[in-house]
Amino acid sequence: SENFKKISYICIKISLRKEHFFTMTKKVIYYIISLIILPVFCSCSMTKYVPNDQYLLKKIQIKSNIPDINNEELKSYLRQTPNNTILGFWPLKLGFYNLSNDDSTKWVNRWLRRIGEPPVIYDSLKTIYGCDELQKVIFNKGYLNAKVTSTTKTNKKHIKITYNIVPGEPYRFRNYFITIPDSTIATIVNKRNSSLIKQGNLFDVDKINEEREQIARLLRNHGYFNFRKELLLFYVDSTLNTNEIDAELSIQPQYLDNDSALQIIFSKKRIDNTTIIALKDNDISNISNLQLDTTYVNNIKIIYNTKNKAFRPKAIANKISIIPNILYSDFAVERTYSHLNSLSAAKYVNISFSENLNNNLDAQVIITQNKPHTVSAEIEGTYSGGDLGIGAAIGYKNNNIFHGSEILNINVNG
Repeated sequence: SENFKKISYICIKISLRKEHFFTMTKKVIYYIISLIILPVFCSCSMTKYVPNDQYLLKKIQIKSNIPDINNEELKSYLRQTPNNTILGFWPLKLGFYNLSNDDSTKWVNRWLRRIGEPPVIYDSLKTIYGCDELQKVIFNKGYLNAKVTSTTKTNKKHIKITYNIVPGEPYRFRNYFITIPDSTIATIVNKRNSSLIKQGNLFDVDKINEEREQIARLLRNHGYFNFRKELLLFYVDSTLNTNEIDAELSIQPQYLDNDSALQIIFSKKRIDNTTIIALKDNDISNISNLQLDTTYVNNIKIIYNTKNKAFRPKAIANKISIIPNILYSDFAVERTYSHLNSLSAAKYVNISFSENLNNNLDAQVIITQNKPHTVSAEIEGTYSGGDLGIGAAIGYKNNNIFHGSEILNINVNG
């Protein structure tokens, strides 16, 4: 073709003018290196946009002797941190920003400020907030008497902040009680061997929240569909004067005084009906105009488009763990999501539940099919033994060839 001839001519012209080509290459490399190194030489003017009566936040340091807390992780809780650096010392983005000037009509200034980063100006109020945040974090890790202070050190227009943490003696759990006014639920909870709160462990708010979530998940796996971790409340007594804590886990008091609420919370739910809606992706928004049909597989109701079937009903039903006449379970829901999302032909999966007149659950599973056909093409250049060549590859993929998410791949190379 004419385009190929033009490309060949350009390649020959470049090869005949090697000296010119290498000269151009050197210039490009020179510009790239200059663009990278130039901000380094501007490091002496990193305070270019720092007002005279203010300071550039140069460095933050946290001093603490708490063995189980990473000081670097604590920095993520601070309201103000220095400019980003490369290799731990090079504020490249700030350097680019300082190369610009205030004339926003020039594209180069707008570009430098877009890829750059303005200087972080020291704010004493944010430092005070930082002390408060660090104290909360340390408190939640069991150091209830921790004290956090800050000191600053200035050098010309730069400032360094040091946060000093005095943790004090940590608090540990002495006794842990679970009081739930339902004997069946109490038995399930007390039989587990994986409690995160044990005698002698450090008081840790994160562990308490994990304990609440673990218990709620355990009960939902036993059919208690309406049980959530927000229903549980920890009562903590730290007035023992021995750096020990007694903790009690119970139901929120507003529910304890409401019999109808307790009945809902403490009721197991079974799956009465499971319905699968299996359609092509573009049919979901037009479902009212489709000619739908219904079939049953393993007592699961499957609705599909008669004229344009997306999946074989049995292939989808075999992936469903939420089946009629079983207790609700988070595990069954997660397993169903995992199995359906693993299908190459599946684009969208959603599972929802609604309570019926029997005070049980009806499950609805929606799965849509992705575009089944994919065509790809690649062109590559080759060089072997002094000869130039060209190669091409064409591929076809059908990710739902037999409507059961089977994959057909055809590739031709030349």
